[in-house]
Amino acid sequence: MEAGGLPTRPLSPWAQRFSYNVSGRDPILDDDEIHSGLAPVWPGMHPKFYADKPVIMTGEPTNQTIDAAFIFEMFQRSYLRGFESWQAGPLSQFVYLSDKVGIMPGGHQERDEGPVKAKKAPEPAKPGESKSPGPAKPEESKSPGPVKSGDAMDVDDADDADERLKEEVIVEIFHANRIKVDEDKWFPFLKKSRWYDTIGPDQTIGGVNWSVDNPKIWDVLSISIELLDRILKALVADKHVWLVAMSKVLTKEKWLNKTYRLETILYGLFARWDQITPVPPPDPDSVVLLSHPYYSQVCRSRNESCPIDFILNFTPENWTERLTHLMTNQTWGFTSGYDNSTSIWGVTIHRHRGMILLDNGSLRRIISDKVTLSERCYLHYNIAVTMMHEIAHSLVQYRQLDTSWPANLPSINWVGAPTYLEPFVDFDGATEMGFAAEQRIFGGEFFIGSKSTVYLAFARSPTPIALVSIGSGTLLDRLTTQQTALLLILWLARTCKDLPLGPYRMGWPEPFKEPEDELERMYPDHPVFQIGSPIYTHRIPSLHVSKLLSAQFWDDQTILRKSDDSFHFRPLITNTTIFRGLDVYLAYNPTQLINPLPTQLLPGEAEMIQAWKDREKDMHTARSSWYLAALDSWLLSPWANYKQRQSILRFARGFARKDELECRFIAEQLVERIPWKEGRQEYLDAVLSENIPFQWIYHAIGLLMLAALPIRNHPLVNNDEYDSVTTFVPSREATQLHIRTDVLRPRVKDMRIVEPAELWDPLGRPEAGKITNFYHEDYINLIDALFKELGANNVEVSMPWVREITRTADDLRTQRRAVRRGTRGKETWAAWRFIVPAYTKTTAKFQDGRWVTIVP
Repeated sequence: MEAGGLPTRPLSPWAQRFSYNVSGRDPILDDDEIHSGLAPVWPGMHPKFYADKPVIMTGEPTNQTIDAAFIFEMFQRSYLRGFESWQAGPLSQFVYLSDKVGIMPGGHQERDEGPVKAKKAPEPAKPGESKSPGPAKPEESKSPGPVKSGDAMDVDDADDADERLKEEVIVEIFHANRIKVDEDKWFPFLKKSRWYDTIGPDQTIGGVNWSVDNPKIWDVLSISIELLDRILKALVADKHVWLVAMSKVLTKEKWLNKTYRLETILYGLFARWDQITPVPPPDPDSVVLLSHPYYSQVCRSRNESCPIDFILNFTPENWTERLTHLMTNQTWGFTSGYDNSTSIWGVTIHRHRGMILLDNGSLRRIISDKVTLSERCYLHYNIAVTMMHEIAHSLVQYRQLDTSWPANLPSINWVGAPTYLEPFVDFDGATEMGFAAEQRIFGGEFFIGSKSTVYLAFARSPTPIALVSIGSGTLLDRLTTQQTALLLILWLARTCKDLPLGPYRMGWPEPFKEPEDELERMYPDHPVFQIGSPIYTHRIPSLHVSKLLSAQFWDDQTILRKSDDSFHFRPLITNTTIFRGLDVYLAYNPTQLINPLPTQLLPGEAEMIQAWKDREKDMHTARSSWYLAALDSWLLSPWANYKQRQSILRFARGFARKDELECRFIAEQLVERIPWKEGRQEYLDAVLSENIPFQWIYHAIGLLMLAALPIRNHPLVNNDEYDSVTTFVPSREATQLHIRTDVLRPRVKDMRIVEPAELWDPLGRPEAGKITNFYHEDYINLIDALFKELGANNVEVSMPWVREITRTADDLRTQRRAVRRGTRGKETWAAWRFIVPAYTKTTAKFQDGRWVTIVP
């Protein structure tokens, strides 16, 4: 089937398990299967048992295999932030819940599944001989040592071996050693009495509505809530000093060092930006939320007393009372997406008094899929982190709405009327309370595996917009825009329905985001956005998340402050990349073990480190004979641009379903790879530039796309609308709640606008500017002229791409002759038959009127 056909081919094994269209993860290759780009290649690995020792291949791979291996790895390093799928095994190979059980398998080796091995029955004792080992030594009986994970799943009765599976037994061991759910001890705002059932489109599981009254749902969700409750209580008990970050205090003269405290969200000072500093704010209505350490340092720098010193006198009991009071009206519900997006971790709806909708993706995975033990731990942790993220959004709104502050105490809210805008916490680089909380509590944003672009649009806003706080971007209620405003929106979100793969935490805010590109409000002068700012990622092993889910960790009286060091997380596998500027391609440094390693390791860490080293050795053995030489050649080829190759596949799919807006958007993005509106010389400079080789190839493909699409003399929009009505019905125990209905009024599905079709002819009519009257063949004529310039300048080209571009150009020229003759209109579609050529090293130069092969 041609590249332009519908994606009817089967999914590859990795695409089946991890999907391929989650949060913008478009397919990379489309041959006999549809590939997600996540699979390791040469050696290959199982999408579930990727901790197994890979099978070492003999010989050398074909060109097709080389292309797949490199394009997948390049995609993974970008998508997973310097990480590759073959590195995931050691991270998820081990779980540790208690000293009694010892190191357990995470479920990512084939031996972790299947029938349980039965222990051999002891032989009968001979007359006069005892088989009893005798009484244990006192020192042995005090502390049972770790046992092998295989032994932990052994059974005594051989008859049970055929009936019990390892994966079932290991889940039983997990439940026996995890934290025990005790709802009676929870904060009131977490209890079942605060939860709604969700009734609406796509809001069911197994044919029934999402509800905490469903035991299958509650049995899973309650474990994550128990973890969240313990995290909150630890933060309160410790009077938690949030992660010490070498950021700066903003004054007129300089930036000063600062620290963070948990009390910020409860007792921090709300103020307008201009009430604290004369430095111009990023927006006139910017507000700040200042911790006591931060603001007291500001006051000391001015030789002034700090008006909020009194908050240091509050006890943990005061903190508990305040938190409970602020969250008095907090309610919860479920969702499978919101506002036409399915990539939302959570939604805080301020018009419903901070009602939080929790995406059911992680819950559904645990309930419905055969997840491994390590995946189960990651997903439970992910739910808890997501709920904490959304609680931060709610708290900042409740803080502004609260009118109960004692009159005999100095005010901690200098803003006055609620602004419905989220504040810059201690003059952070951005305003996103959820991520500000994650940064301070957990040491960074948590990702189960990826963060990617899910929506790119020119937003049309002819009317004021009512917005909500959503997942990794903040959309604020009652925020209005100017009439007919055009906003460029780049929505970056975490996948919320996928399985964990290389989970990590990442520093927030991220310096490589253009301030105007996110829905968050940004402060572009902040040090984090300056060239030289470090971008760090710390991989989080299943050893850590299983520890937090273990009863042993919370019962251990030797760990006095549970919240210290991001709940006692010590990064061992990391990477740091230096931000070089928005105009410099961000290539993440590879993920590695830290050097030097700690001398004292926690249980399971030595085994994980050894597994990491073994995996690196296996990969070196499998690839040492060909990898580096093949990589050098491939990187210097047009095949190395995975984003543009994804765009070609996206275009083919959009073309097959006649999605003109999508196709025009992709085509124009590719055409703009070479500046064609600035005249002949700038055009040729870009085409012939050695710094950006092969961009002319994607420019030419974009021109082919335009030649295949209708020519419109008016802006192209998609006015298809969507709306939704979701009903929230109180759960059985929520007797104080009332039915709520969330109505999203009809709105346009696709907010993009593409201007009328246009042609610039820098090689044929450079002085004419934009051509006013043109045909599809004129796009093809520009390609012909481009090839002539390449030949005239003795440029060495990739022959497979030239052949495919030429073949498609000839095909389209034949199809479009009828338009010039007047027998067909300009607003017609051609057939799209372009196919990404197979990878070869073949190059050519133009000699004697034709392209002659230079490298066979």
